[in-house]
Amino acid sequence: SKVISYLAKQLPPSIMIILTLYALKMQWQGWSYPSFVPISAALFTACVHTFLRKTLISISAGIVVYAILKFFFN
Repeated sequence: SKVISYLAKQLPPSIMIILTLYALKMQWQGWSYPSFVPISAALFTACVHTFLRKTLISISAGIVVYAILKFFFN
C-alpha cells in the first residue's frame, strides 16, 4: 500500500533524528569546552552522510573524527 511504502521510507531517518537530538540534548544545554567534541563529530557525520549517502562511511568517519578530537581536546 502507499501508506506503508511512505512510512517505510520516512520513519528510519525520522527516528535517527530523534535519537540524535536526544543523545545531544545534554551537550546543547550545558555548552562547554568538552561539548565541542561530540557536537562537532555529530555535525561532521551529518555532513558526510548528506553528501555521500553511505551510512557505513558516514558513521565510520564520525567515529574517527570523534576519536581524533577527543585525543586532542581532552
